[in-house]
Amino acid sequence: HASILFKYDPAAPQRPRPNIVHGCAFSHNFNYGVVADQAPNVRLERNVFHRNFRSAVDMLRGSTNATLTGNLVAGSFRSPDMSLLWIRPIAGYFLAELPYEMSGNVAA
Repeated sequence: HASILFKYDPAAPQRPRPNIVHGCAFSHNFNYGVVADQAPNVRLERNVFHRNFRSAVDMLRGSTNATLTGNLVAGSFRSPDMSLLWIRPIAGYFLAELPYEMSGNVAA
């Protein structure tokens, strides 16, 4: 499970207020750092993701209007419990939607 999961019902009215994660540290997670599933207006600002299993930031389809600024991902690793029969991509930032803004981020 993700450390933070934003998940909305696509049939529900869209929320105009952003979901903000600002100035947080996620270290030695055994899963995703932040996942957005059908979640509009997610803002990730000045966060640090250190040694995550799976993607540190996973923005799934329907997560529109995202802003990612000044974040650092230092190490994203394949989880030992993932099947070798189906390889899922692992990335520092895995984005299935084009973000509104993405600047000043680092993935190492």
